[in-house]
Amino acid sequence: MTGPAEVAAFLGGPGSFSEEARERFVPDATPLPCHNFAEVRQAVIDGRAAVGLLPVRNSAIGTIAENADLADDPRVAIERQEALPIELHLWTREGIGRKELKAVSSHPAALAQCSTYLGLLRLPTIWAESTGEAAAEVARSADPIAAIAGERAGRATGLIMLDSSVQDGIGNETIFAIFRRA
Repeated sequence: MTGPAEVAAFLGGPGSFSEEARERFVPDATPLPCHNFAEVRQAVIDGRAAVGLLPVRNSAIGTIAENADLADDPRVAIERQEALPIELHLWTREGIGRKELKAVSSHPAALAQCSTYLGLLRLPTIWAESTGEAAAEVARSADPIAAIAGERAGRATGLIMLDSSVQDGIGNETIFAIFRRA
């Protein structure tokens, strides 16, 4: 278990599902937001973080390819795995409707979890480092774009929800591996 002096590395910043997982599964650890999955793993390996959290499997899309080898990495040891419910929504800035949208941004795994919905929208997609970063990009952009993100990310960035529960199916969850340096 993590103690109050430990640091936990995770993907994304405010509102990301990984931030939510960190708060839920290692609440006493000091947060260390990272820009990508490789940085999370490296923070644990080089000792900047005592513990890392990485999504390894999602009920809608299966294994998260970038993290598939985590259990085989001799530099780290998985402590436990925990499931986080995932509900995805379409967010944009106030005054922008579905008809004005030119693109949708999110993490590739979140986009894959919403493939049916995105097929109906027929908009180009933009890959972001995390769902939280996608929401932040939409909030900063002058372009009529939207983000697929969770409620925390949309609210944290002041966006307006256009559509709720846009993921394919109900009961969507992501399994997070909580790991330490071996």
